[in-house]
Amino acid sequence: MWFSAIAFGGTPESVVKYCLEHCRVVTGWYLQDELTVVLRDRLSSPNKWRNRILALIQQKTLSPDVPLVQYEVRDPKDSPIVATAIHARCRYIITGDLDLLELGVVEGVNIVTPAEFMKSIKE
Repeated sequence: MWFSAIAFGGTPESVVKYCLEHCRVVTGWYLQDELTVVLRDRLSSPNKWRNRILALIQQKTLSPDVPLVQYEVRDPKDSPIVATAIHARCRYIITGDLDLLELGVVEGVNIVTPAEFMKSIKE
């Protein structure tokens, strides 16, 4: 969702703005690394720009140390995301990733789209 917020704006950007202002936002090392690669590969963004975005995210979010626990997910690369959310006792994983969305709820963590999250905060 970070990539969509940065690259396209719209609902993902609204979610990021809302969460940074009203929520405890958690990102893990995996998400930060993945964002750096995607910004480089899909947007051809300069290294200095990527580093600045990453520094801002690190400044505004929590990045807990998470034990290496594997969760049953269709895409094994999503396991660190689930592990981080569970370890940090998050209420939500907000994503457009279909493999994660398929899980629905994992150990009390609701996995929702940006639009679903925005709808839930308006209710």
